[in-house]
Amino acid sequence: MDTHDNIERSHDVSGELDAHLSALARADSWRVEQRFKETEFETTDVVFFEGVRGGELGPFVRKRINCSAGVGSAYEELMRAQRAGMRLLAVPHLVECTRVGDTLTVVMEYVSGPTLQHLVEERGGSLELAASLFPALCDAVASLHEGFTPPLIHRDLKPSNVIVRSGRPVIIDFGIARLWRADAEADTTHFGTRSYAPPEQFGFGQTDVRSDVYALGKLLLFCLTGQNPHDARNEEQYEALGVEQPLARVIARATAFDPTDRFGGVQEMRLAFERAVSGIVPAAEAADEGTAAVSAGAHRAASDAQGALNDVPPFDWEYGPVGSEAQSAGAAVLHEEGTGRPKQSPKFIKNIVLIALYAVFVLGCIMAIVDPNDQDRGFPLWYLVMEYLSVAALVGSVVALLLNKPALAVWIPRLDMKRLRLASVIVLITSIVVFAAAGQLAGAL
Repeated sequence: MDTHDNIERSHDVSGELDAHLSALARADSWRVEQRFKETEFETTDVVFFEGVRGGELGPFVRKRINCSAGVGSAYEELMRAQRAGMRLLAVPHLVECTRVGDTLTVVMEYVSGPTLQHLVEERGGSLELAASLFPALCDAVASLHEGFTPPLIHRDLKPSNVIVRSGRPVIIDFGIARLWRADAEADTTHFGTRSYAPPEQFGFGQTDVRSDVYALGKLLLFCLTGQNPHDARNEEQYEALGVEQPLARVIARATAFDPTDRFGGVQEMRLAFERAVSGIVPAAEAADEGTAAVSAGAHRAASDAQGALNDVPPFDWEYGPVGSEAQSAGAAVLHEEGTGRPKQSPKFIKNIVLIALYAVFVLGCIMAIVDPNDQDRGFPLWYLVMEYLSVAALVGSVVALLLNKPALAVWIPRLDMKRLRLASVIVLITSIVVFAAAGQLAGAL
């Protein structure tokens, strides 16, 4: 796979002013379906476009960014490049990008598929997975560095910002990305996820292409081990985490504290990774088979995606209206071939059984309230409701903790598993307290 496979060019150039005015005219035509994220500087929603004749198109992702903090400008660069004929296949297609005052509104395609975070959590880290995805991820990042002058630096590469669509990585969330400036000594804003961001991103200098190399080194560690990065920085420490020595050397160089000690660019790192993998036997043989299969699928996916972009008019590319076959095909990596249904793995079946059993239990609790037995008939209705609902909440929180979260994420692609677990623990503790209080109250009556 070559970096240039990630960049396509067309000859359809539209006027920026006309596009800006058209976007403003459509501002009230977007219906918010779901809120993904809300921070001090950014709000991210899933939206649908509602036409004047009642038609609906979507889903899309809309970001509203407060640019006063020095963020969001990368989307404007991406939009300018797209209007000039560039098509980055490893980046979501932008529909609109308008700035009014300090507020930047960006509407882009909804990329269907699991994040790298969910994929690794479901399958576990392995050499095979890294060999099948990491070269393509390097090509995707290199297309940002080589397709722009000066290079476009993402600055927030992490597992949740990489979506795997039909075996091919797509990079999302360019909120803190920036163009490299030769006259800058340091970044004006210090953002990023600390586990994946390089030291220079927190005040030690200006970020450049080697900053994304650092993040890719941490992502490679995650793909190999399934663990979020540790503070390890040398070859021996990475080996202690279970990484083969040739790959530990690659990661150690990529994540060196001093940028001058890292690989000079993403493609140099990719070549070093491939040489390291080829030297690992017999695991390399299995990795080569996985790489060949995924590579073939990725090339087919790229061809299909480009064909869709060329054959249909604006606003009706790849995904089309809600419920269309094109939309469901977007998550082929987690769907059965020829159908729009997610694969029913043993973990998925376990989830269904647990949910079904819990539904029967909740129904029993409701029946116990509506038609109490002789022992409960003497208690007031409010007490029965408190007692049985607290029991249902207690059992429900246990069920939520027992559910296989990655399998559940197949149906809810952007499920926040940390919040789900935290909420389950809080409900569990609260329901135990309420249930105990109900018992004490029953003894006092």
